[in-house]
Amino acid sequence: MTRQITVVAAYGTEAATTRARAVEWARHLGLDMELHGYVGSASNRPADLMRDPARAARAELDLRRLRPGGPLLLLREATPFSRGGIESRLLRAATPGVYDLDDALFEDRRRLPDPAALFPKPVKAERAARSARRVVVGNDVLAGWAARHNRDVVVVPTCVEPDDYVVRLDHEPAEVPVIGWLGSPSTEPHLLEVADALLAVHRRTGAVLRVVSAGNAHLGPLEGIVERVAWTPAGWTRALSSFDVGIGPLTDDAFSRGKCAYKLLQYAAAGVPFVASPVGANAAAIDRLGGRAAVGTQAWTDALLDLLGATAADRRHVAEGGRAGVVAHYSFARWAPVWRAAVLEA
Repeated sequence: MTRQITVVAAYGTEAATTRARAVEWARHLGLDMELHGYVGSASNRPADLMRDPARAARAELDLRRLRPGGPLLLLREATPFSRGGIESRLLRAATPGVYDLDDALFEDRRRLPDPAALFPKPVKAERAARSARRVVVGNDVLAGWAARHNRDVVVVPTCVEPDDYVVRLDHEPAEVPVIGWLGSPSTEPHLLEVADALLAVHRRTGAVLRVVSAGNAHLGPLEGIVERVAWTPAGWTRALSSFDVGIGPLTDDAFSRGKCAYKLLQYAAAGVPFVASPVGANAAAIDRLGGRAAVGTQAWTDALLDLLGATAADRRHVAEGGRAGVVAHYSFARWAPVWRAAVLEA
């Protein structure tokens, strides 16, 4: 079996999708990976790309010159400036050409005057799925969509390498309790879904909200309790282990139901109890990892207070169960045979 793979990704290695769906797989399996991460950043918004148009032009040229011969894994999209033609060509030229999807791009609702509406992601995703030898998706919601466009669909959840995590060993909450959230700038608005609950817990316990992200957007009513920690490749795992409780709020809509519960796996891998919205793949992860499901302000408030007020022994029991659940259900070792066959075998 080949030990080489070409990966074409929408983003560079700062993006969780690129790391979790390709880079860490290559490392786990000892593959020689050639990565084309467009301009190498974690954002392809037109406004960001136009700050350095020459860099985007080079990325477009590189894609057009690319001639994959062996296995190619395409994550989400090759370029923000296509309607699927480049993606289709790359996938058809590879052996095999595999399309990987970890978000419900087919639910994109952007309209003009948003520049991205000129290159609709649903059109692009469908063309890529139809052109691929097979489609690898992160959950059953995505699989249902993919099966309408490709006969060969394989579900591989987004995975983590448990040994990469700094595990919290002291399960006594900090003097000032820390409710933590790990994510990207684009998903920070989900925090506002549980703002009332977070503020209620703050009034009862003095808890702060520690946000580990590359973003810096204003979080409205939460600003008074927010501590920001900049996401860095070297520092995010240590920041994660400082959480007393992790949170995973989601809006219950079509796009969120396609998400892959990645942050919940990360909390559990770090030995951090968590509360999350039981939306999409979150529901299964909550069940498998011993998390708390919450819907509505009162349920969120009660769940957070229960976890912060639990004994150290009870919190340790939850943390150990979460780590065991990650190994059993969401580790690279668990899914390696499936991923290897899906991505590398013609």
